[in-house]
Amino acid sequence: MSKLRKVGLYAASVATMVGMTALVAMATTTVSDTQVTTDATRATGATGSFQNLAGDLTYQGGAGGTSAYHAGVMGNFLGDTLTNATSAYHAGVIGSYNVTTSDALTGAKAGVVGEAGTDIADAAIMAVLGGDTGTLTPTAAYGVQYFNSTAASKFDYGLDLFHAATTDYGAVSAVDYGTADIRLSTGVKISTGLIAAIPATCTAGDIYIATDGGDDGIIRACEATNDWDSVGTPAD
Repeated sequence: MSKLRKVGLYAASVATMVGMTALVAMATTTVSDTQVTTDATRATGATGSFQNLAGDLTYQGGAGGTSAYHAGVMGNFLGDTLTNATSAYHAGVIGSYNVTTSDALTGAKAGVVGEAGTDIADAAIMAVLGGDTGTLTPTAAYGVQYFNSTAASKFDYGLDLFHAATTDYGAVSAVDYGTADIRLSTGVKISTGLIAAIPATCTAGDIYIATDGGDDGIIRACEATNDWDSVGTPAD
């Protein structure tokens, strides 16, 4: 590492410590051969939003041209013919949530949170198949793996599309969907709710499952536009 780079990193480290110390009870930044680490502790009573590392980027007009990657924060994990077979994590970005005992927050508690702040967004979290240099066939857009040997440890759900109303935002914040709970690659939609709330039009193959009322559990499939056929009910 050049002396100039060392000086630059040290200056940035000092600036970070000075800026953060005013906001937190204790903050230290360490530069080593393996990583740049900022450790911060925020004391009870501190108010306002805080991020240990923040990257704010504002674009204007056609900024960026035809280049591909534009982000407030980006992590690239690079390599070639990696041979370390240890059960570990290789990722561009790793987020780990490790609060112990309890967390009274009524908002999102997760290792990674993606937020769509405007209706311009295509998704809050989107898996992109990149690397347009040849045929690529990754295993899945979204996957799951257990790094846990404790008996009976498991997620409650593989995919959870339900959430009751968030206390701070009132009853209208209960999760529902404008068109359907799930849309498959063929365009077929899977929805749930009151039978009375079945959309007036449907696409052949759409599935609707009643979850409330006297018809609880009835499954209906769309055979053709405006033609919902009752398939039946689950076994008691």
